[in-house]
Amino acid sequence: RLGDIERALPVIVSESGSALIPSQLRHKAIRDVSTVLKRHRRFNDALELWERGLSDPSRAVRSFAAEELAKHLEHRTGDHDRALTLARRAADGARLVQDHQMANAFDRRVRRLEEKLRRASAGRFNDSDQELESV
Repeated sequence: RLGDIERALPVIVSESGSALIPSQLRHKAIRDVSTVLKRHRRFNDALELWERGLSDPSRAVRSFAAEELAKHLEHRTGDHDRALTLARRAADGARLVQDHQMANAFDRRVRRLEEKLRRASAGRFNDSDQELESV
């Protein structure tokens, strides 16, 4: 809360996933710190938190980490395949525990990513058709 990200980050990274720290506190810490990291364009540090969050014992932390990582992969790195895999797994997990709101949110992301991949694939297909016609 004081904005000392340099002191907070190593502690949060080393203690993330610890069952000794209440899940609500881990969730808030990862959410708040990764938000500050994104604002400061320190995406690699945020990525480390989200990656570690995927294996956290808390479903809330895992869901948050999956959502943030999927958004990063989709919008910043353009890795739509990995984002789609992650979103599908998160949607399945949400359905498993009957979290319909979270499942619906991830399902929307899945549909959007599938459409992006479909359009990209169709574009590659059309490009190869044009190359053949010019031969």
